[in-house]
Amino acid sequence: MEGKKVWEIAKIMNVSVYTIQEWRRKLGLPSRFEYAKKRRDIFKKLFLEGKTYKEISEILGVGILTLMSWRKKLHLPPRQKSLSPEEKQQREQQKLNIRNQLLLLVKEKGVISFDEASKLLHIDKNVINEIVKKDDSLGRLQLCFGRSPAAKVTPTMVFGVYTAKSFVYLTDNLEVLKTFLIKIIKENIKRPLNKGEVTALRYRLERKLRLPKEMVDDILISLTYEFHDYT
Repeated sequence: MEGKKVWEIAKIMNVSVYTIQEWRRKLGLPSRFEYAKKRRDIFKKLFLEGKTYKEISEILGVGILTLMSWRKKLHLPPRQKSLSPEEKQQREQQKLNIRNQLLLLVKEKGVISFDEASKLLHIDKNVINEIVKKDDSLGRLQLCFGRSPAAKVTPTMVFGVYTAKSFVYLTDNLEVLKTFLIKIIKENIKRPLNKGEVTALRYRLERKLRLPKEMVDDILISLTYEFHDYT
């Protein structure tokens, strides 16, 4: 069960998430949050002691880009002096390596969630987001499923704001994205879309993802009139 999330373990063992959490507490195992917090606490201590990103990276076994992301999250002050030439070179090389690994992963998977890519590449999701923003060959898709009782669905969201997931895809392979969208929306909604959902989804696909109108029409037809026919 190493590396799996609580809900995944619960599903495999056919018990509730609450039961898994109770077992973890009884066995004295740290939660994922506690483990991540401990590593960031160590990073904060080392950072404030003046150690370089390279030194901290070697101690914690974490990439420099991820450490920089942690610094921003922890609201730590930026380094007063610039990175050493060696650190700059290592940082640029790491960016290139991660970008190439991410491209290979997306080509293999077609579409992959930020969560899965982060786990497979052992990097922070913020690093993936930064790479996708700067690379025209990669696109970011965010889908929101479920609906908070207090939330209203706005034109910029798909199905509310309660549960959101981000995915990365190749911008030159939109047919794969189309198939993925139909599949994942059907799996999560489990019924034909209503009029309001169609309007919200059309807005997001056309205005935010800039998908061709013909492709958007095909997606919406598959999720409404042909909901039970599409395979």
